[in-house]
Order: sequence, then C-alpha cells, then structure tokens
Amino acid sequence: MNDQNIWTLIITWGTIQSFILAPIVVFKSEYKQPQKIVLSLILLLIGFQSFSFLHSYFDWHLKSPHLIWLNSLIWFLIGPLLFLFERFSTVKGYKLRSIHALHLIPFLIALTYMWDFFTLGGETKIRVFESFYANYSGSPDLFFYTYIIFELTYGSISYYNFKKYFSEVGKEYSRDSIYTQKWVLNFILLFNIFWAITLIYHLLLLVSFEFFFPYDYVTYIFLTLFIQTFGFASALNPDSFFVTPVNKEIENISSSSSELSDLKITVSELEEYMRNEKPFLNPELRINDLSRMIDIPTHKLSQLINKETGKNFFEFINDFRIKEVKKRLPDPSYSNLTLNAIARDCGFNSSASFYRVFKQSTGLTPKQFLNTFS
Repeated sequence: MNDQNIWTLIITWGTIQSFILAPIVVFKSEYKQPQKIVLSLILLLIGFQSFSFLHSYFDWHLKSPHLIWLNSLIWFLIGPLLFLFERFSTVKGYKLRSIHALHLIPFLIALTYMWDFFTLGGETKIRVFESFYANYSGSPDLFFYTYIIFELTYGSISYYNFKKYFSEVGKEYSRDSIYTQKWVLNFILLFNIFWAITLIYHLLLLVSFEFFFPYDYVTYIFLTLFIQTFGFASALNPDSFFVTPVNKEIENISSSSSELSDLKITVSELEEYMRNEKPFLNPELRINDLSRMIDIPTHKLSQLINKETGKNFFEFINDFRIKEVKKRLPDPSYSNLTLNAIARDCGFNSSASFYRVFKQSTGLTPKQFLNTFS
C-alpha cells in the first residue's frame, strides 16, 4: 500500500468536495434547474473518477475488486453531460429528446467491450488488473486513446457553442453580468487543452517510454481544480456562473435581409426615446421589452440598431447607461451615492462589467473621469 502524500491529500480533498457540492448545487434554489442538475451529475462522476484513482493507489481494490476499471466507462458519460450543460445554458427552452440517447452509444460500446472483465470473479479481476500494470509499457491502449479523443470532441463542440453564444447573446439581452460569465468559456478551453496535452503525452510514450512520469497526478489534480472552480462557483455565486439562455431565433436576426423602410421609427427617434424614457435603467431590459415599448417587431428593432449604429443591442443599451453615469457623476445631487450605487441605478448590475465598459467607452476609469471635474 502506498503512503499518503501532498498530491493524494489534494485529490482526496477534491473527491470529498465533489460529493458534498453536487447536492448543494441542485438543492440550493430552483434557479436554472436543468443546468444545475447536469452540473451536479458531472461533479458526482468526476468525484467517482478521483475516488477510483485513490482506490487503485492505496490498494483498496484488494478489498473491493468489483470497482476496478468502472471509471473507464465514466469518461464516456462526462463528455455528453458537458454538451448537455452547454445546451441547457445557451438555448432557451432546451429539452431532452429521445435522439439524445445516441450520445450513449460510445458508453454502451465501451461497456460491451469490457463486459467480459466485469463478469469475472473478484480474485480474477485483481490478477488481471495487477498483471496489466505489471506489464504496462508504451504499447498502444486503443481504449484509452478512444476516450481521450471522445472528451476532446465533446469539449470542442461545447467550446464552439459557448463561444457562439457569447457572440449572440448581446442581440437579446442588455444585462451586463452575462459577460462576466465568459470565464466558463475559458475554463472549457482549459479542459480541451488538458486533454490535448494528455493525448500528446501518451503519443510520446509510444515513441519512447523514457518520457514516462506519474501523469495520473496531473489528471486528478486537474479534476480537483475542476471541482473547486465549477462546484464552488455554481454553489456560492450562481448568478455569475449559470449563463442565461437565448432564443434560437435571435441568432439570425441581424443577418435578415428585410428592409427597414417600412419602420415607424428612425434611429434618431429611437435614441430620443431612450434619452427621454430611460428604459436602459432597467438592468434586465431585453430587446423584446424595448420592442413592445415602441411597438415595432423585435427583428426590425434589432436590424435598426445593428445597421444604423453598428452595434448590437447590448452595446447600444450600455452606451446610454454610460452616458447617464457620466451625467450623474459630477452632479452634486448624487454626491451622497457611491460610484457603484450610481452605476447600479443606471442599469449596471455588475461592478466589474461597469468598470470595463466605462474604460472602453471613455478611455478613463470612473474615478479618473470624476477627477477631471475637480
């Protein structure tokens, strides 16, 4: 039996956290429940993966041999679940359908491939398991390479769809906190980079086994990081984690070729309405809301904003919010309010997003802008 070390302590901590955080994510509130259920399942499966490493490392397989290599099947479930997490996150009203069962085909093939092993007796499983690693060298393990490519495929699809989402979401929503959720995109990119490095490393082993080092530590430390990031972020601050789905029809709004000549409003009149009525003060303002206020179809409004201003809805609304902030900052009647309070009153519900948008718009931080009036 191997001794505990700093790496196994970290992995043990991550394993325990995954089983604690998974139910917390689901039951903390009803907010965006499908996303939370899928993420909870991912956390549980990753927790089982980490446990499987400890199960082998500490020779627990000698007492519970029927758990040997069950984790090999789990990888074929994590990829599809990551894909479903992305779909529930980015597409409004996304529903599970019978066709989604096709995502289980690789899992079922893997189960069939390993079925003979799973039906062996406990002692025989131990002998096969120990013999496999005693004779392990740089020979290709096609099963292993298959699930690495499988993870890369699903990770890449999820990354592409999330990236597309963040380029489209500004057509429907003006809520600035949506853009603080881009870290999810970056973390999935990291997920893909990790699996790409894993694939390259094991291909190098085919060239020479001299490249060998305990890569399992890297794998399960990464999974612990995944648990820490996704688990705690989703449990402690769901507003900054779970993204807001968009209507699929919104994606094609700006590419429509219909004419603007039949509109009852010009862009100048729209801007005048924005200055007078100030609908942008509502941090949850959507393009559907504004279209109802001025009584024109949503797709026409989106076209008007896109073609006449060169901006999407999010950028258009935030321009007015920034102008309102700039008007209020030097006004003595607002001197009793903090900078963040003024930003919130002007429609920003994320301080980080407000500072970023203000700097992009003016080239100054809010405090630097205020100092110009001193």
